[in-house]
Amino acid sequence: MLVWLIGTVLGFLALNALVIVLGAASTARYEEERRDLARLSAGHGERDILVAEA
Repeated sequence: MLVWLIGTVLGFLALNALVIVLGAASTARYEEERRDLARLSAGHGERDILVAEA
């Protein structure tokens, strides 16, 4: 009985950690794309964006 409880709690914590990590990575990608689009619309050329990425 105790083994199931410990396994359930550890599995729950591991899955929560995975969701947090994947969410943070996705949010970082979204914010980077949003900044790039803001730079493009602010009058900076695409060349400036490509140079900054290199």
